Amino acid sequence: MDSIVISRKQAATPFKQRITVRTVDGEKLVGTFTLPAGLRNGKRIRLSKDRLEERIAGDHKWPDDGIMIRIRVLNWRLRNGIVALFAVAGLIGGAALYSGLLILLWGVIGFCARHNRLHAADRFDPAKRRFWLQFRNTVASTATLYLTAIGAVVALYLTVAMVFTFVEGTLTVAQLVGAQQALSAMSKFYEKWIKLKEGPMLLALAGVWLLTCLLLARRPHGPRHPKTAAAPLPAGYRAAQALNRIAGFYSRYSGPVAVTLAVLASFTFLTNVSSTLGTQLRLKAVTSTEDYRFAARRIEAHLAGEVVSQLYAQIKSAMPPSYQQAVTTANPVPGQAAATRRQADQLVASLAQTSPADERRLAGAENSANGAQNVPEESVIDAPRGNDPVAMPQDVALTVDQAATARNHAESDKSDDRTEIINDSGREVLLQTEKVASEPAWASLKDLVGSRFPLAAPMVDALSEACDKHLQETLREKVPALVKQFADKTADIRTTIKAAAKNIAATVDVARLAGKYTTVAANLVAGRQDTLAYLTGLESRLQSRNHLVQGILDGFVFDDNINQVLQLSDHDLQTGVVDDLRATMLAPGSIDETQRHNAAVAIHTLGSRGLRTITRQDINAALPLCGCHGG
Repeated sequence: MDSIVISRKQAATPFKQRITVRTVDGEKLVGTFTLPAGLRNGKRIRLSKDRLEERIAGDHKWPDDGIMIRIRVLNWRLRNGIVALFAVAGLIGGAALYSGLLILLWGVIGFCARHNRLHAADRFDPAKRRFWLQFRNTVASTATLYLTAIGAVVALYLTVAMVFTFVEGTLTVAQLVGAQQALSAMSKFYEKWIKLKEGPMLLALAGVWLLTCLLLARRPHGPRHPKTAAAPLPAGYRAAQALNRIAGFYSRYSGPVAVTLAVLASFTFLTNVSSTLGTQLRLKAVTSTEDYRFAARRIEAHLAGEVVSQLYAQIKSAMPPSYQQAVTTANPVPGQAAATRRQADQLVASLAQTSPADERRLAGAENSANGAQNVPEESVIDAPRGNDPVAMPQDVALTVDQAATARNHAESDKSDDRTEIINDSGREVLLQTEKVASEPAWASLKDLVGSRFPLAAPMVDALSEACDKHLQETLREKVPALVKQFADKTADIRTTIKAAAKNIAATVDVARLAGKYTTVAANLVAGRQDTLAYLTGLESRLQSRNHLVQGILDGFVFDDNINQVLQLSDHDLQTGVVDDLRATMLAPGSIDETQRHNAAVAIHTLGSRGLRTITRQDINAALPLCGCHGG
């Protein structure tokens, strides 16, 4: 049964339509018929024999009951709506370029379909059977075949892109990688077995298209010549019949062949589409992995800082009470050393000096104090960032959205992960490291503490020994579960990390580690106390020394001062007073002559009263200055 395609506008009113009908002999002819209004898709109408003979001139053999024609009214509104949905799907899926391509293809298909509807009968109408008209009709019909197949593949891609957009956030990294590998395998399969090279495919399509155009444009459509035994068919007519059979055979199979070639050509596009989707999946997987790594690294750094802080506090608590008090109070030695130095600089005699032993101990205390003061007010020991990638465990099935949430959660935590190691005399030393077992960080910290803040060295040594690789592995095992909690937004970062750090710190035998360094800590405290006591005593001696010498040189209560010197039980102080007097007496030109005279009198008096520190040489030097009688 033959069919004709009409538009919805035509079906609304009576209209004239050129229709191709087939005679009993199989010859196709074209006639113009008036069709009634109200035709619907699928409706059948019968063209009677009388009507056929009336509308088509010539002696033709028609069926007695006429010819049945099926009406096709295409619903372009529905088709346009479906294509629009595919285009919107592409926009949602981030494939706007392919959405535009689908709309362009659909526009060309619609134009070709309209041309085919209006000129469907031209092939069989002798009045229209000119080569270029037939050629144009053939171009429109073959374009519809090819573009429909390619458009279907484009629509498939747009649908997949939209579905991927909706589900990508719920896919885990493993699922993303699996889908990417499946698409990669599909692409390789197309590339190896189905996809044709662009050059051969273009030639094949051009060949099919050109052959279709030539055969259908040149196909003979004249009346059949009667064949009798006495009158054989003319050669030209036999040639025309042969060409007609070839064209008929080709027209029957050219459609499937064209569709097959178009689908194969579409696989070239589909291969690229699969590769594109695979690339997108791979990028999503990489992004999600990087989000996890970032979150895991930040959480590990937070956890490491909290573990170090808690262990340091526990080690400090396990140390002797005297040590705890010493490390929690400001170091008094630098201040005492400065006070003692000021007192030493106030010695009366310009040439007087402290004893070598006192000078060595005072200089040592000053160097220690200066070393601490040369440290910046805030020193941060920061370990180099590790380059080892944080692998996502197989048992942590994070989706794309969860990985992004974990990263945002980790970025939002602005808390300080640094551990305060030293806070002494306005100098603060902080430790910040991504890993507890960071050898460069501990080496730098030990070097700084050992040279500038030696009292804290036992705690730092114990802490570095606690933070070994085993503790680091224990800490890292906690990270994936923490990332998962933060991805699910089921926990507060700081509270959760503190609780996890407490559990990790509980695995360390703090008492054993602190016990190893208890003796060293006690010795350091005793050494500090001894140094402080020595400097305090030295300051007192220097103060008394200055007081006595100044009183003697000024001549005030001379006898009382001489008696105090003779009664001194502190031999070092007594020796220092004599050294000051001797230096004053032997320094002509730079000291007031009255003070030199008083110093000489004091030397002579102390010598005459039996002070053994005064030598015969001192007395001989004093006699010319004091005018005293020889002793």
